[in-house]
Amino acid sequence: MNRTLQRRLEKVLNLAWPEPEPEPDFSTMTEAQRFSWEVKKYGLRELIRRAAASREKRAQTAPEAQPEMGAAPAPVAEAEPPPPVETKPPPEPEPKTPTQQWIDERCWWRLRGPDDYDYDDADVRPNQTLHDYDPLGH
Repeated sequence: MNRTLQRRLEKVLNLAWPEPEPEPDFSTMTEAQRFSWEVKKYGLRELIRRAAASREKRAQTAPEAQPEMGAAPAPVAEAEPPPPVETKPPPEPEPKTPTQQWIDERCWWRLRGPDDYDYDDADVRPNQTLHDYDPLGH
């Protein structure tokens, strides 16, 4: 058999019986990514069937482990409260510079709202600002 025929035969066999993809590392996946991978691999119906079988299995073993409805709950041992944690007082803030004091006293910064934009102003020419420092003006 020549090499061309052998390559064609290998290609046909790979198309008919592809090699299974290796399973990804689940430790790096989120729950949503893992669920999406399982849906692609097994299909949603198969996952639902497996979940129902697992739920039935738990329901059969659960009555033995659960106490009866009328039974008193088991007493819970009270844990001792943890000892108080000593905290340090926050450090004193550094004194402000005169420039920073002036800014804190006189400058009132706020976000612009819809009332700050005057689109109907007829006395302002297009692409002109009311003030040189107004970046959002007309």
